Amino acid sequence: MLSYVYPGLALVFTSGSLISYKYLTEEREKKRTKQVFSHYLDQAVIDQVIDQPDKLKLGGEKHSLTVLFSDIKGFSTFSEQMSPQELVGFLNTYFDEMTEIIFKYQGTLDKLIGDAVMCFWGHPVETEEHPLRATIAALEMMQVVRQIQESVNLPGGHRFDIRIGVNTGDMVVGNMGSQHRFSYTVMGDDVNLGARLEPLNKYYGTNILISGSTYEKIKDRIFCRELDRVTVKGKEHPVTIYEPLGLRRPEREQRVSERRSDPTLWKRFKGAYVAGRHGERRRSDRRQGSAELLVDPKWDEIRTIFEHALELYRIADFDGAEQAFDHVMKLAPGDGHSLMMKSRIEKFRLELVDAKSEFDPVHKFDEK
Repeated sequence: MLSYVYPGLALVFTSGSLISYKYLTEEREKKRTKQVFSHYLDQAVIDQVIDQPDKLKLGGEKHSLTVLFSDIKGFSTFSEQMSPQELVGFLNTYFDEMTEIIFKYQGTLDKLIGDAVMCFWGHPVETEEHPLRATIAALEMMQVVRQIQESVNLPGGHRFDIRIGVNTGDMVVGNMGSQHRFSYTVMGDDVNLGARLEPLNKYYGTNILISGSTYEKIKDRIFCRELDRVTVKGKEHPVTIYEPLGLRRPEREQRVSERRSDPTLWKRFKGAYVAGRHGERRRSDRRQGSAELLVDPKWDEIRTIFEHALELYRIADFDGAEQAFDHVMKLAPGDGHSLMMKSRIEKFRLELVDAKSEFDPVHKFDEK
């Protein structure tokens, strides 16, 4: 009888050992993956993708993604006047705030270089809303920066501010580098365009610039104004750029604002039922972004006049365009882009003999 027992015990032991080995191997792999991607993704996102290892494989794949680049204005100037301890403390606080927003909208942190942030959306968490999430994250970054501005005192009276560029397109994403040192990153022409857009904010007097490819994906949810058509270094074809100004206000909010101020008994009952049944967050969860990111209603009129001025400028009607830009600046004093356009018009008046035939409305940027 014992001769039959021993093979059975051996089989049980072998099976148990294989199962244990497989379990331990899988757990080690999951742990290693978590450690690697903890630098790039929020822990909640890692937990979502950890059971889909094909999304995290080494090498590059081509995907439609959205990339975001940000930079601190005048960083080189004021950082030289700070002690190493002050500088590190300032940057750590700033990066903590920015990283939290990136992870909040399920973005992937690519790298932090000096004062710059590079991140992207669409992989390994695949979503068609990656342009929207990236743009809302950019708006929220600016909101946090404005809050920090009230409490931070930089050397030399410098004002803390940032610039952001966002672009959507086909990019290669994956772990790239050597087998000993690699980085989970994105590469390609559309990544370069995102990097080119960020410094253009300085020229246009803006904080956030997005490309036309991003705008087409988010225009129903984000209120933007068209700024210009440009060519940048490395791109032959013109790119239309836009400035996102905030979340669009829901149409129902504009249609029934006066009725909501005096709700009927039925509406009060319905509201109480929904809150009790689904919780207070149900309504806010329907739209990404907080109420503080909603666009100021005044921008409806400002954008209409601004885009009219842009149309006049593009047909070389400089007098009409200048008057329209003046009108914009009365409604939005200090509007950096309108001021820049007036300066550009003055330049063309002096340089062009025949504006109608010589004028090219596409502005060319040759520097990196």
